[in-house]
Amino acid sequence: MHDIILFSENGPIENLQVLVLLVAAIIFLKRATEFSRTDRTHFSSYCTVAALLPLLGTARELSFGRVLGMERDAARIVKLFIAALTLCLIAYAVRSLLRSTPRYIETFVEFLRHKSSIALYAAIACIGIAGMFEKGYLGLPESEIIEEVMELVAFLFILRAALIVTPDTRGPAYPATATPALTQ
Repeated sequence: MHDIILFSENGPIENLQVLVLLVAAIIFLKRATEFSRTDRTHFSSYCTVAALLPLLGTARELSFGRVLGMERDAARIVKLFIAALTLCLIAYAVRSLLRSTPRYIETFVEFLRHKSSIALYAAIACIGIAGMFEKGYLGLPESEIIEEVMELVAFLFILRAALIVTPDTRGPAYPATATPALTQ
């Protein structure tokens, strides 16, 4: 397929993708802050880790600053900074999770099954499909248009995940001061 300016590399659709990702990251981080003040503080760690997906996606879409005119060495520094930030956010999230619940396995399973996670799984699948069209894998045609559209769909799934992340009210809350109850 021929390139269309709307779908070209660093074109309007890709700029929209960056905007969607930034909004999703901000919402996840805002929710992380909100949950840290509730009896469901374990969701703060979930939102912190989930925020990494749109943050890393934004960095990748901006070619780690190269799109903004950064030289190769500056882009490497940005990559190192992003790696350090990622490690810090993961460490914070793990610390937050360990402090917020005595039931780590149940909480982790709750995160994996959460409706927001389902949207993130769909996003990851769309990113994989976009990559297959970008490189022409599995006999698919190389198509920048389909790649960019699939990425936009993926990033909209990430935004949806940020918008719907709420604790499951059917399950038990695990306040930081809670101690596991013994079952008979």
